[in-house]
Amino acid sequence: MRDKEAGITLSKRLQVIASFVTAGNRIADIGCDHGFVPIYLVKQLISPKAIAMDIGKGPLQRAAEHIQESGLEDRIETRLSNGMEQLKVGEVDTVILSGIGGPLMIQILEAGKEVVQSLKELVLSPQSEVEEVRRYLTAHHYLISEEKMVLEDGKYYVVMHVVIGEQIKNESKEWGNLEYRYGNSLLKSGEEVFLSYLRWEERTKKQLLEKLRKTKTSRSMERQKELEDDLHMIQEAWKLIKKSESK
Repeated sequence: MRDKEAGITLSKRLQVIASFVTAGNRIADIGCDHGFVPIYLVKQLISPKAIAMDIGKGPLQRAAEHIQESGLEDRIETRLSNGMEQLKVGEVDTVILSGIGGPLMIQILEAGKEVVQSLKELVLSPQSEVEEVRRYLTAHHYLISEEKMVLEDGKYYVVMHVVIGEQIKNESKEWGNLEYRYGNSLLKSGEEVFLSYLRWEERTKKQLLEKLRKTKTSRSMERQKELEDDLHMIQEAWKLIKKSESK
């Protein structure tokens, strides 16, 4: 997706991130990198105001230059910030967090809990430990309303839309291990990218298991058990998907 006037191009993953932002919401992009998402959202009149934030001076300077080139300095502010430290309660409705690992994402959400609880939504794209992010969100009564998976440059990414607020506490419920592993909405979606991810994961784990079965060390035996458990989980996912398709 390219904004010709602004001279920016959104990758597949950034397109999905932008699509999850509710129209009319003020946004803060934590770890904004080049500032492309805030520029796109404001340029397309999806967001009236944005704050582009980053812990690094270099990325923030690049973002500021792109914002200036787009003529949006009056609607997009840049802030040097470690996570949400420089974001005040009530300043924005949506926080975007992407391009970082799950443990760091959880750390940022926990440190900025007061700000998070004042939001309407989060848009998250953790690069690792996605299952742990899901567990954190559900434990804190944040509703993961939708997830999409994107294949970009040979890597699979998950993007989550998370609803915040007292009104959704009754809707949030404890998930099972399968839902934490793969995401409730992804399991129900039957989207081809997610199905291709399951096929890739199953094939990769089977190949590794085949190699490990040729060794007899205690560590390799432990790893074999882990892989067998993973493959069982994948089979359960396939069963659930087939059950959903037959309805």
